[in-house]
Amino acid sequence: MIDIDRMNNLAMSDVTNGAMAVIDRLQRLPKETQAVSLAATFLLLSEHWGVDPQRVFAATTNIMNHADGRRPEFKAVARYLREEI
Repeated sequence: MIDIDRMNNLAMSDVTNGAMAVIDRLQRLPKETQAVSLAATFLLLSEHWGVDPQRVFAATTNIMNHADGRRPEFKAVARYLREEI
């Protein structure tokens, strides 16, 4: 089971580094395969750890954004995504 409090309070650097590592690995696949493979992995991980995927989405949205919109760290990840995929 995932520690929900810990998930909600992850360090942004851990999340951004993990996202960039996943993007780096996905870039070798066709875009359709990227999307479905990532979604399948997400759903399987959520099931494996016994957490509702919607809770993970909510935590991720809270980590990625603040009152003024997207946090700069995640804007950088989005730029990396655009350049790599």
